[in-house]
Formats: sequence, C-alpha cells, structure tokens
Amino acid sequence: MGASMQAPTPLKRLAWLASLGLLFVAVAAWLVADDPLAPAPPAPSFTQEPDVLLEDADILQFGEDGALRYSVRSNKAQWFRQSGDMALTAPELAVPDEQGVPWRVVAARGDVQGGEGGTSVQVDLAGKVVLRRDEGDAFVQVATEALKLHPGARRAATEQPVSITTERSRIEAGGLDADLARGALRLNGGVDAVDVGAPRPARSTKPREGRQG
Repeated sequence: MGASMQAPTPLKRLAWLASLGLLFVAVAAWLVADDPLAPAPPAPSFTQEPDVLLEDADILQFGEDGALRYSVRSNKAQWFRQSGDMALTAPELAVPDEQGVPWRVVAARGDVQGGEGGTSVQVDLAGKVVLRRDEGDAFVQVATEALKLHPGARRAATEQPVSITTERSRIEAGGLDADLARGALRLNGGVDAVDVGAPRPARSTKPREGRQG
C-alpha cells in the first residue's frame, strides 16, 4: 500500500489561513474600488488659498444717487469664494460725512464681510488703527488697536481702549461708538481727559527789556 497522506502541521495550516485571508482582503478592496456607489475620497482643501488676488487695489462704492459712499485702497486684497470675505493688507478707507468731508481710516490689516448693495458691509480693522477727520485747522483723530467699521452706514465702534486727539484736547477712553455722518462720538468705559481747553499762547523766550526811566 502507498504511503498515507499526512495531515498538515499546525504551522502549515496557519500559513495557509493567512494566505487565504490576504486574498480575501485584496478581492474586497478591488470590489470597493470599482463600486460606483462607493464614496469617493475627499478632495484636497484649498480654503487657505484666495480665489482672487489683487495688488494695489482700489474699490469704490457709490450710492443709488451716484454719490460716493466710501472708497478702499489696499496694498493687497485677497478674496475667498467659500466665505465671501476679503482680506486687506495695509488698507486705507475714506468715508465722507454729511458735508462731504472724509473720515480717513488706516490700519495694518482688515477683513471685509460683504453685503448686497454695500450697505451692510463690515470691515474689521486691526493693528494700529487710526481714524481721522480734517477740516481746516480743526481735526479729530482716534487711535486704537481694533475697529469695526460699517462704511455704508457710516458708523464705527470698538471695545478696545481709544486715544482721541483734537486741536484742543486729548482724551483716553475704554471704547467708542461713532456716527461718522454727523461727527458724533460716544465714549464708553472710563474716560480720562488728559488735556482739555484752548491752546495757550507760546511763551516768549526773549529776555524782558529793563524798564526805562
């Protein structure tokens, strides 16, 4: 009689089962890859890259009457389609008051959140923000680190400390609400009038002449 077939050893049986398992995994992966109903792998995200990049940008917004509502200049403007926001580098804005005298705003950076018709546009300014209005010899200047500007509504506000300087005074406050159309500033928080009053005439540095006679 021929030799009888020997039963596989436990080691050979384990290797055979492992090979069968790898084959099953490979077939399953191939079926899923060719399945049209299988979810596609997520596309790479480019949300950090702007959809539109403008350098030395000038933006003008006009009202229905054709009058200039506000203007924006920026060294660089980046627009993101997904959020609709626009990031500004070194922006300069001009918002005229009711008499047509502009309030000028400069900052290190700005973030524009738009609205239809430009009336609900909000510009979040940050980094050495300066808001100033000049009319003849009179001026008002507001310095702060952050400012929310609504140029279409001609309003501005901040909860950061502000320093307000005019030709007659200098005031420190904890915050500000401004109606730029009427030139009305409402101060919030603690208010400290550093120097108030008309400027005093400069003293003469020349020595007084002796009295005659």
